[in-house]
Amino acid sequence: MLEPVAGQLLIATPLLDDPNFERAVVLIGEHGTAGTFGIILNRPLEIDIDEHFPQWTSHLAVPATLFNGGPVAPDVVLGLTSALSNEVPIGDELSLVNLVKPPSSGTGQVRLFKGHASWVGGQLAAELAAGAWFVVNSVSGDVFTSEPDLLWRNVLRRQADDLQLFTFYPRDITLN
Repeated sequence: MLEPVAGQLLIATPLLDDPNFERAVVLIGEHGTAGTFGIILNRPLEIDIDEHFPQWTSHLAVPATLFNGGPVAPDVVLGLTSALSNEVPIGDELSLVNLVKPPSSGTGQVRLFKGHASWVGGQLAAELAAGAWFVVNSVSGDVFTSEPDLLWRNVLRRQADDLQLFTFYPRDITLN
C-alpha cells in the first residue's frame, strides 16, 4: 500500500463507519508528522454558487455547485484550481486558489468546497492500520469529474490489484 503524500487520494473502505466519510474520496492536500489535511471530492451540494461567488462562475467545473469538503471548518470555502500559478500547490497539478481576489487570466478550472477534512499527527496512520482507508494515486480528472457521485466506484475500478473488488461492495451488506 502507498504511503500518503500530497496529491494522492484516500478512499474510504467499507469498514469506515463514520457517516462523514462513507464512500468518501479525499484528496490529500498536506501530510506530515503534525497531521493531514484533505478535501472530500465527491459530495456535491445543491447550493447556488452565482449568489455567493459570482466572479468565479465562468471558471467552475461541471457540476458548477459547492461541494462538502469535510466536517472541519464548514464555514470556510476553499477553491481548488488546475492552474499551478496560485499560492498553495497540492501535488503536481493543483493549487488552492485565493477566492478573495478575482480570478486571473491563468486560472484554470475551479471547484469550490465547504470545509475540509483533517487528522492530527498519527491519527491517519492509525486509521490506515485499522483498514479504514486505501491510499491510491490520483489521475488528472478526479478533482474535476463531471460525475462526482461515481468517483468512489470509478477510482476503485481503475486499480490494478484487489482493490477493484470493492467496486461492487454493497452499501448495506445486510441487503446482500
